[in-house]
Amino acid sequence: MGPFAEVLFKPAPGRREPDSILRKSFDPVDEPDRPLLIAAIREVMHSEDGRIRGGAGSVYGKLAPKELATLMPDIIDAIRKPAPSGEMFAYGIRMAGLDLLGQLRVSEGMGLAVDIMDEWRWGRDLRAAIRAVAPYGGNAFP
Repeated sequence: MGPFAEVLFKPAPGRREPDSILRKSFDPVDEPDRPLLIAAIREVMHSEDGRIRGGAGSVYGKLAPKELATLMPDIIDAIRKPAPSGEMFAYGIRMAGLDLLGQLRVSEGMGLAVDIMDEWRWGRDLRAAIRAVAPYGGNAFP
């Protein structure tokens, strides 16, 4: 799964090359087959390795609203359940999901951000979880 995710989403930590296929943007000439892309994202999001999962979050901003809606249960699941291995990178996909939920102002994102603030796991970035709540503004109340 690792090489597959690196080729599609982002190279391994500490490496810049070879660049991933989807890192910068989708090229309209080489537009990926969208159903296959969504299936690949979903597969990577369910990897047991936090480093591998993290790559999928890098393309959230490049997906159409309908595609995000299709993936939303998986995105929320990836935030809620940390990867059992690769904990040094386990928060990458979780924070990308929280940022997305905040941008879309999905109310479930507030509770998930607070849950992450309460965790005491290795690699947690408290400031990133707090920033994820900021887009909710005055509505950031249960």
